Amino acid sequence: MEDLQLGLLLFRVDLLQALRSRDLARLRACLVRHRPYVQCAPGQFRRLLNDDRYLQAAMYERILGEPLLGTLHPEAQAWLEVHGFEPAPASRPEAVGAAA
Repeated sequence: MEDLQLGLLLFRVDLLQALRSRDLARLRACLVRHRPYVQCAPGQFRRLLNDDRYLQAAMYERILGEPLLGTLHPEAQAWLEVHGFEPAPASRPEAVGAAA
């Protein structure tokens, strides 16, 4: 149980840093490194790894759902709107990993 909690905590810290950087390579590496804690279907996970636009949209959706990244919310909202994405509800867990 402690290993699971530690793993989730490390994933959350790494994910927040990757999201804050808005660097797709860093985010992708985070998802691969913490795969056991990423909650999404295998097909969706593969798409996150192979489709930059899909990963970027998921990244900005996740940023919008993360209160600790509030300073990035306007940028995320604008990116999603400009690129024709409807921002997902903040509670949607599929937006880039949400195990935390």
